[in-house]
Amino acid sequence: MKIELEKLIEIVTREVIKELVKLGYNAEDLLASDYPKEIKTAKKIVEIDMSGFVTPVLTEGQMEALEKGVEDILIPPQTIVTQGAKRLIKQYKIKLIYKS
Repeated sequence: MKIELEKLIEIVTREVIKELVKLGYNAEDLLASDYPKEIKTAKKIVEIDMSGFVTPVLTEGQMEALEKGVEDILIPPQTIVTQGAKRLIKQYKIKLIYKS
């Protein structure tokens, strides 16, 4: 039995999407088009430069300045995180990583 190339691509794409959803990727983003051009698998990590601070402080303003889609933030050890920053971290489900 012969299968059309387009049908085969559709079947493979749907199975790949199912597996990616199992790994925690957002199905709506993956299914936005019939054939995703790119599926991003790398986390978006941003390091916040606090070299000008005597005591590093992560503020709400710094959080608001981040581009959309940041998943992890790399900050110096002993950084003070303000309540506003904590609220946005929780809201955007961002993970804080302390540099060692």
